[in-house]
Amino acid sequence: MSHPARIVLPFVLLALLGLAFTGSGAVDDRGVVVEAPQYELLIGGNLIGSGFHFESRGERYIGCSLHQSDGEIPESMISLDVDGGITVTGRVSAGHDIQILRYNCPQLDEIPALVYSPNAEVLIGDPVYLYGAQGVSVGRIDRKGQKRRRLVRMEQPFRAAGMSGSPVVSAVTGTVIGVLLDANDPEAATVVGFELLKME
Repeated sequence: MSHPARIVLPFVLLALLGLAFTGSGAVDDRGVVVEAPQYELLIGGNLIGSGFHFESRGERYIGCSLHQSDGEIPESMISLDVDGGITVTGRVSAGHDIQILRYNCPQLDEIPALVYSPNAEVLIGDPVYLYGAQGVSVGRIDRKGQKRRRLVRMEQPFRAAGMSGSPVVSAVTGTVIGVLLDANDPEAATVVGFELLKME
């Protein structure tokens, strides 16, 4: 059974102080189309925060942030539904503050993964799902921030503590589009920042 809302390790997320709003962009009026998919919460042995596994073009990967492990590749990940550790075998790519990892764990491969679509359209105003201690929360993509960040304005205050590295999922397509990085308040965030998931 997946645990999308379980917080295993506390982690105070970085504040969004000083973020500059840039660009205009058309505001989309698409509503919530799909239900929030469950995902397998992953915790790293030398990682503060969380991660997730996803599928792209028939292959499976782990997504998380770079700042969680001080820019290093975590050696392993832990899941409450996997016996033993999940061995990380290398880094596929890295963004400004996200990384995509290869892993070796047949047991994790048996658990449904989030789906990544490289051609998914991400528009200002789109609804997205975030996962936290209170369950699944909904926000809408706002304007761009600094350092490749996209901002999400939450419909209700969001408890972000412990969820750095968790997925941001489109409520239009049901696919994972980004990695959660920070929030303006770890306990009751009204704005969170994420970086688009990119396979480079």
